[in-house]
Amino acid sequence: RMPLIVARQDFDAWLDNASQPKVAMRVIAAGAETSWTSRSVGPLVNSVRNDSPECILPARHATEGQGRLF
Repeated sequence: RMPLIVARQDFDAWLDNASQPKVAMRVIAAGAETSWTSRSVGPLVNSVRNDSPECILPARHATEGQGRLF
C-alpha cells in the first residue's frame, strides 16, 4: 500500500463522485509522480500515545547485538 498525494488543484475532482474515471486516473497518475524520501526513526512511532517531535528524530542504530540475516 502506498498513499496517494492529491494536488490542491485536484481536490474537487478527486472528491466528486460524479467525476469520470478518466479524471480519477489523471489524478492518480499525477500523484504517482510524487517523490518520497524515507528515513529510519526510533520505536517511539510504534505507539499512538507518543505525539511529540521526538517521534521523527533519526534512529540510532545499535551495532551490538544486531544479527545478520545472511
